[in-house]
This record gives sequence, C-alpha cells and structure tokens, in this order.
Amino acid sequence: MNTESIPEPMAKEKARAVALGQSIRLERKKVGLTLQQLADKAGTVKSHLWDIEHGNILGPSVFLIKAISLYTSARVYHDAVRVGK
Repeated sequence: MNTESIPEPMAKEKARAVALGQSIRLERKKVGLTLQQLADKAGTVKSHLWDIEHGNILGPSVFLIKAISLYTSARVYHDAVRVGK
C-alpha cells in the first residue's frame, strides 16, 4: 500500500481498513465461505464485502462487522475493535 501521497491521519485510517479487511478475508477463507456466501449471510452485497476486504471502506458499520463475525469468527469483531483504536 502506497501511502506517501495520503495525509498522515488518512494513511492511518487506510492502514486500519486494510488490516481489518485482511482479517475478514483470512477468517472467511478459514471457514470455507466465498465472498458471495458471506455477503448473503451478513446481509450485504458481494461488491461491498470485497471493498471491505480490500481496505476500500474506511468505516464499515459495527452491525455489518458483527454480522460478518457471526459467520466467520469472533476474532473479526475483536480485530475491528483493536484496529479502530
């Protein structure tokens, strides 16, 4: 991730979003769900979940993160809380 041209506060937010997305993707794959399957279960669309997994959404809702964590692992929610600090 190239953050050289991004102001520091935004670079930190982007780094947090990327870390959260990586955690979600890892946990989703561990439980054997496709993007589409998890999106359907969590009540969102595949493209939105893809954007979250790739760090393109800086502040996904806590409700969506909780829904994702129900179908992957509690770790996703805890990572979201930790990353948000």
